[in-house]
Amino acid sequence: MAILGTIVVGAMALAAVWVFLVPIDQAPDEPGHWDYALCLWEHGGIYRVSPPKEGQKRSGPIAVALIHPQGRHMWFASEGSVTFRSSSTRAPADYGKPAFFARLNHTAPDRATGDYRTPPTYVPLYTYGYYGLLALWIGTVRQLTTNIVTLFFACRLFNTALLGPTLILCYGIMRELHFKATYALALTALVGFFPMTTFVAAYIQPDNLALALCSLCWYLALVSRRRPGDMRLLACLGAALGALLVTKQHFYLCCLLTIGPMLAVAAWKQKWSWRRWFAATACFIGPSIGFGSVYVWSIWGTEPYYSEGTAYEGPMLLAIAERFESAFLDFYSGTTHQSFYGIFGCLDTPLIIGSRRTTQVIMLFVQAVSYLVILLTLWRLEQVGSRLIRLWRRGRRGMAITMACSNPVVNSYFLFTVFMFALYIRTNNHFGAQGRNWLPFMLPIFLTSLTYAPKALSLRPTRALAAGALTVGLVGFTALGALYGPRTIIHRYYRSGHAPSVAGMMRTTMRPLWKGD
Repeated sequence: MAILGTIVVGAMALAAVWVFLVPIDQAPDEPGHWDYALCLWEHGGIYRVSPPKEGQKRSGPIAVALIHPQGRHMWFASEGSVTFRSSSTRAPADYGKPAFFARLNHTAPDRATGDYRTPPTYVPLYTYGYYGLLALWIGTVRQLTTNIVTLFFACRLFNTALLGPTLILCYGIMRELHFKATYALALTALVGFFPMTTFVAAYIQPDNLALALCSLCWYLALVSRRRPGDMRLLACLGAALGALLVTKQHFYLCCLLTIGPMLAVAAWKQKWSWRRWFAATACFIGPSIGFGSVYVWSIWGTEPYYSEGTAYEGPMLLAIAERFESAFLDFYSGTTHQSFYGIFGCLDTPLIIGSRRTTQVIMLFVQAVSYLVILLTLWRLEQVGSRLIRLWRRGRRGMAITMACSNPVVNSYFLFTVFMFALYIRTNNHFGAQGRNWLPFMLPIFLTSLTYAPKALSLRPTRALAAGALTVGLVGFTALGALYGPRTIIHRYYRSGHAPSVAGMMRTTMRPLWKGD
């Protein structure tokens, strides 16, 4: 437990460094996410979106219009609008110094000057779960201080705090899957210190809550399989799934469609009565119906973003094949792949390890290994699929179904990958795929790469060698990313190449919390 605690504290501490090192609003969609939570608190309840006018569609590119006056002030006064997506532009010369933060706070407009009746831009696109939770945190912080700079960084730290329980759950999942404690600790550390995890955990982003809730759902599901008659446990799992539904629906579906069959198989083996089946179903699905109904009410009559696909050019089958090729190249060698392994900021700050030449060599190696892992994974899927078919044909259908549903963690990841391909093909990547889209599946991604894929090799020594080499390589990359990530941020955003003291920025911005300023 001491080692696990060290991993958790270390990962959160590294993310906290990034909280203060990355300039204000210099992370993907951060201004819009913060604006949503601020307005939700001011509004005092969930927004209800009006249906679009006749002929108007909500699908397509999103133009974020900030509503909260203090959110707009932070965006422009910190020169976020100038630095955003411009790799040649640096943060203001005095960024990070006490005078800079004091000026931001003193010139901030009164929040009472805003009109919060209009729903923020992201309301039709994102469910209310994360933003409602963050709004409660905003209300709590405002009981202690009115300092807008302190509030912003407190909101970032709220996301960092979610990483702690997530890592503890990752360790618990690994133990429930019967991995040894040392290996479970190693994978937990990889999840916590991986560069993309650190970056996303340091800014205002609902994927942080989705990561925590996916981990909670998998852990509770695995424990429920071990204790199939525990209705209180099922109720907790149902509540976690309901919370995930109103955080990110696609993650919810991937977890629901893999956890549900696994628990149904366990209940079937126990030969439950119909009353127990009814009670279990109510515990499992009830919270989702309740939370989901509120969201449906809030957007009733509107057209969701990306509800319509992009028209195909030419023969449909040929166009689908071309888009599938584009998706594969994007996910495994293009922007999504590259941003997964380290493009920070607003996709304008690639990770630099040592020198650019050294980075190119490392990334080429990562690319080659990624393709190898894909081949091994597909090979292993074919092996498992063939075995299940053989069992089915021999009449051992119960065993085949049990095996197919036995690992909801990895199955959720496979299902999500299929979903992303389908979404990419349907919309022609209108949503702009990025590596962070896969953040809630960090643990199953590593499980697949390090344990599932090597099992495709038939010889045990070869399998062990491949798994060991992949693990060592991933540990090495994660360590280098943790070391050079902050240096990359400093080089990108700070004019002199030297950032102000992180400890100093932390004291300056957080002082109003305990001083009551």
